[in-house]
Amino acid sequence: MDIQISANFKKQVRRTLLSIVIFIVVYILLFLSSIALVALSIYAGVAVMKMKFGLMTLAIGLALIGTSLTVLYFMIKFIFAKKSEDFSDQIEVTESDQPELFELIRSIATEVGTQFPKHVYLTPFVNASVFYDSTFWSMIFPTRKNLQIGIGLINSLTQQELKAILAHEFGHFAQRSMKVGSYVYIVNKVLFNLLYNDMTLEKMQNRIGSTSWLLSFAMTLSGIFIDGIQSILRRLYNFININYMSLSREMEFHADAIATHVAGSEAMRNGLLRLSFADYAFQETIRYYQQISDQNIVPQNFFAAHAATLILLSERHNLNLVHNFPQLTLANKTRFDKSKLIIEDLWASHPTEEARTSAIDALNIHVDQVSNNPANDLLRLDENLANRVFQILFAESQYQGPTYQQEVTDFVTAYKQEFERYQIPKIYNEFYNYHQPYISKFTADAFQGELLPLDVLFSDEHVNLTFEIQALTQDKYYLEAVYRGEIKLRRFDYDGVRYKNKQVNKVVQQINAELKEKRAYLEDLNRKIFQTFYQMAKTTGKEFLLREAYNVFAMYEEEFEKRMKFYYALKEDTQFIFQQTEFPLIISNLQKLKPSIQKLKVELKDFLEIKAYRDSLTTESFDDLTNFLANENEIFAGNTYNDEAITQLFIGIGEYWNALNITHVDSKVHLLRLQEEIYDEFKSAKKVN
Repeated sequence: MDIQISANFKKQVRRTLLSIVIFIVVYILLFLSSIALVALSIYAGVAVMKMKFGLMTLAIGLALIGTSLTVLYFMIKFIFAKKSEDFSDQIEVTESDQPELFELIRSIATEVGTQFPKHVYLTPFVNASVFYDSTFWSMIFPTRKNLQIGIGLINSLTQQELKAILAHEFGHFAQRSMKVGSYVYIVNKVLFNLLYNDMTLEKMQNRIGSTSWLLSFAMTLSGIFIDGIQSILRRLYNFININYMSLSREMEFHADAIATHVAGSEAMRNGLLRLSFADYAFQETIRYYQQISDQNIVPQNFFAAHAATLILLSERHNLNLVHNFPQLTLANKTRFDKSKLIIEDLWASHPTEEARTSAIDALNIHVDQVSNNPANDLLRLDENLANRVFQILFAESQYQGPTYQQEVTDFVTAYKQEFERYQIPKIYNEFYNYHQPYISKFTADAFQGELLPLDVLFSDEHVNLTFEIQALTQDKYYLEAVYRGEIKLRRFDYDGVRYKNKQVNKVVQQINAELKEKRAYLEDLNRKIFQTFYQMAKTTGKEFLLREAYNVFAMYEEEFEKRMKFYYALKEDTQFIFQQTEFPLIISNLQKLKPSIQKLKVELKDFLEIKAYRDSLTTESFDDLTNFLANENEIFAGNTYNDEAITQLFIGIGEYWNALNITHVDSKVHLLRLQEEIYDEFKSAKKVN
């Protein structure tokens, strides 16, 4: 299949190759400079020792030579790095294992006009990819590519959609520019070792530097040289990878075009848009089973549970099912995204879904022979493969004793109960997804007011307003980080206008003014909502219950902000545990931390008195938490950290986060369900629709 390569594609290939050549030239110059530094330091060291031979001149001479040799070792240390790539989550399969799947793969390879994969691997996940066995020799001699297919992906698509996604991967097989990716991969391995893999070098410098002040000075001096080299290499890393990411985006468009010609625009678009939602369902299924691992419950069939989760989440998000799979559109996926901030992401390896689907639809390819049967009909998931998948997915789960296999019907019942526990009633039209039913103080007129229809209070316009406030808040936080210099940005678009970096504060002020206006409107709307439900409650005798529910939620809302500040401060104050810190500073930090740990324990004990939080704890979580509360072990004893005490501390911090969110959400859902109950009783009594 011959799909025309765009001029921009060719341009990005040239730019990426040029950036690799520049890296090689710069590296050679730096390497030659380090050799020259060694020669110069040997000459200077010998000259110093000849001036007046003695212990001091000998030490100075050796220190000079040691400085340059350390720099030279830094430049070549990547050669000695051990190759450590983890393929433990891949399961190689053959045609005899999976004949139906291989038949599909072979037909796609033939139609695209490219080689059959060297190896085919299955993984449990929702993905598919092409990769080389990237070695030095693969940069010189042709090598066949490998295909990786996620069973979670197969489980989420029709056969036609799977054909489209795999044809996209075979589009990469057909791209000679994939070889450029192999070059970039090797260069990145070298750069990563030079920039970030410094543990061996640091240990060597510390060991040598600890022997004398002179050698310590030499190691410090070598560190200055190395820092200078790394600053150059860091710029090269950015230069190479920004160019390669531009090429990668062009490669994705080209592979999409190939896949669309093979499987049609509809299958390619539907499959592409479903991937992130299918992965969401996949992660939810894993989370559910990890959460109940202390009960020794495992899935009878994980992928049947994943398929069930996909349907349950589709119902929850009001998505249409076609061929028993959720149909997602760009409108579905961007409904909550009201951001006005547009930033070109130079580091994105893929174009946006909007750009990709637009290009796919523009091709407008229709195919006659389409199979909408589930793609998992092509997969032979025997007991051996199922066991391998289970071991990969739940390797970190600890089961005490024999496990119990949960049938899919039992999973569906339990999962429904779990997410319905905190589900907001549909009468609110998603108004409270991001908005809180908060009233800071009740005034006298709050108990009067007009009884307004719910379709007015929770109209699409009001719902969109809550999404707009959420987006404005996120845009504000991002631009404030730009203003503080935490995010580097040359220019950006906001609300259709192009701005330079120095104008960021002007846009933040504009956002603040808009937020103030919209929040004031919602505060007034909150009062009208309360007035409406209060008038209904008076007819059912539940007005005091309603007011109490509002007061309880207001208390949790106000406490939530304060406690979140404490949580983030605690996270910040414990970072020193993971850093190389001098002994006196460790003791000082621990003294400052002690009052916070005591406060954490007091508040966690209070949370345990709250039924909603207590009921959410698994047996294992409850035991871990009570151990932390009862344990007075020192985090640092003698001259070393107590790993058990540190583990318990971070369990406590994690449970504090859980408790904050559970109690906050529980009080919110309780209030909203009470209002729904009041509305139903009022409607029943008054026969009002």
